[in-house]
Amino acid sequence: LYTFGSGVPADTFLPSTSATLLQLVHPTNATFTLTGSSITVAYGHTGTSSLELASINGFTGTVAITCTPPFPTNFTCSTQFASIALTPGLTDAFSYTLRPILSASALPAPPFSRSHRDLLAAIFPLSLLSLLGLQRRRRSHLRALLTLALLAILASATTACGPNHFLPIADTGTYPLTFTATATPQGATAPITRTLTLNAIITP
Repeated sequence: LYTFGSGVPADTFLPSTSATLLQLVHPTNATFTLTGSSITVAYGHTGTSSLELASINGFTGTVAITCTPPFPTNFTCSTQFASIALTPGLTDAFSYTLRPILSASALPAPPFSRSHRDLLAAIFPLSLLSLLGLQRRRRSHLRALLTLALLAILASATTACGPNHFLPIADTGTYPLTFTATATPQGATAPITRTLTLNAIITP
């Protein structure tokens, strides 16, 4: 059997095949979200809280995460992972840590805050008066007890985390803690950046 007009047997030709072209199209509105929880840490101690990345509209790609300065005074911040490969439609949870630059036992004594100065201004005159009155037999015991009580209040108000560790009142309070997540989706040229600001609450 010959093909028409060719003079070549028909069984010489290979059977024809069809190829299927697969093309992956990344959605133009693909993105991700960054959420998390604020943190409360005692001064001079370490605390950990959580962050979460979520893929939106089929986003896929590697997201870089950083904790951006400034940090609370005498603290540093770091994330559990420097980057996360985000899978389409899924959510990845990870942690961040707020860590003191110095341990509680190594912290230097900070300057007194205004409230401490006011307390000292009120206590020391009373203490001097009570000491002068110790020579008098009448009320000497009462004044001595008053002096000890006032000094005990001062000591309890200015120390923390053990003896001889002064509480840095000026460094406690609420501070903003900023996180930045950046990624370039597959098939895109411009990066996507998400910024999240949480509260870092530093307690005595």
